[in-house]
Amino acid sequence: MSSSLQQQDLVIFNDNSVFSEKLFQDYNSSTLITHVQGTSDSWLITGLIENLLVGSCYINNKTTGSLSTGSSYNIRSNPRSNVIFGSFMNNAQFYNKNLVKFMKMDITNTARNNCFKFVDLMDYTINNHTESVSEIFKPIHEQIKLLKSNSSHNNDTHKKINIIIEAPEILLQVKEDASAIDLIRELHLLQKLGNVILSISSD
Repeated sequence: MSSSLQQQDLVIFNDNSVFSEKLFQDYNSSTLITHVQGTSDSWLITGLIENLLVGSCYINNKTTGSLSTGSSYNIRSNPRSNVIFGSFMNNAQFYNKNLVKFMKMDITNTARNNCFKFVDLMDYTINNHTESVSEIFKPIHEQIKLLKSNSSHNNDTHKKINIIIEAPEILLQVKEDASAIDLIRELHLLQKLGNVILSISSD
């Protein structure tokens, strides 16, 4: 039984793109994605990761699992940008199933992902709960240095770094001594290093 619902492409910017090429210029941007409690935007984050890496988006493809044939980007040799994804809510296994399905990218195999790094910020926070907020974000900064080093080694230093942080508000609930000012300060520091995309609950 086929659905009568019309399929709608994911379009965020007025140039009909998911992530506009203008966001890959010299300046850095901040993007806020909100969702209500009890819902998940993991489907959207998966599509954004794909678009940031190779320029396509599985939501917009007529054939499930196929990448855009018009894209000149390639995860292995010519990514659209470098992506760091830090989550305070889900681990790598949670996203790995869809990323393997739609991009053939196993994010648990860190050695092969030169343009994408996943950081389990929740696990790090629990294991380092006495540390400062700046220390909690240290793994993100370490991955940024690693991606820059890889880009320099490949003579590809012009690639933009996009930093996705999922559920940063959870940090304020887990660490009693963490303040909103501390969190905003760390996110501001990240924006100096690349585009920052935040996924938070609006409740």
